[in-house]
Amino acid sequence: MICSGLCLLRFIMSLLAQFLGSRDSQDDWIKFRGAGHDEYRVRGNSQRTIRLFAKVPEIVRGEVDVSIGTNDTTTVALPARCRLVPIAGTNYAVGDVTVKGRRLKAKAVVRATLDGHEAETEVKIVERREDNRGPRFEFKLVPEEFGAFRARWCDHEGKPNLLLINGLHPSLRRYVGNPAADGSFPGEENPIYRTLVAEIVAEAVCRKSLQLEAQERPWEFTFADLKDNQTIAIDVFTRLHKRLREFLPIAHREMVKASDATQRVIIESV
Repeated sequence: MICSGLCLLRFIMSLLAQFLGSRDSQDDWIKFRGAGHDEYRVRGNSQRTIRLFAKVPEIVRGEVDVSIGTNDTTTVALPARCRLVPIAGTNYAVGDVTVKGRRLKAKAVVRATLDGHEAETEVKIVERREDNRGPRFEFKLVPEEFGAFRARWCDHEGKPNLLLINGLHPSLRRYVGNPAADGSFPGEENPIYRTLVAEIVAEAVCRKSLQLEAQERPWEFTFADLKDNQTIAIDVFTRLHKRLREFLPIAHREMVKASDATQRVIIESV
């Protein structure tokens, strides 16, 4: 089953895409982050904010202005400067750069410079319909067990946007029934199943984004400073549930039909 809801897809890719780019192990850095690759897309005659990061104290020690430029002012309009502001409790500073697209189907390099340090990223100006394109998010109910999890991503199979859901799990099998010879399940349109899938997809997406963020920005995960295991566990669950709080309503809206969501459940007292 392919989830075609554009809102759901955009949210998933916004969670994951910013962490799917190349890793950088340099100790000192100033760089653009958030696109998930080396190119940002900006719609013609529209604006987009891209984010600049710099390490503290190696690059900056306090609030500082960074010079912003481009190799093609006919393609993008930029501010001359961006202000980097250190984030309390972290070892990095953040600044926002607003980019306006001018010339369709053209590319330009956006460059940030500070005391001999430089960061670059590429911006492509696209039409609205091209900006809406992207990899499709797909999930599939399968008769497979995944250990402690009800779902797993197919990263190792070269399909990072495919989520396999364990149809044999007791919490699902009650509603989808036994698998047929071709691996399909008779209850895949069951409203209760779709409600459970919204929860499973949300948990899988948020868990993956948290894992990728820990790989990409380990300095934000200061577990060594938390001292005891209970505090560490609470911190992990808090980070996960902050993501779930934002994503769950979207997942339910896309997965559960309005007619099913508004049905009343009458609980009779015994």
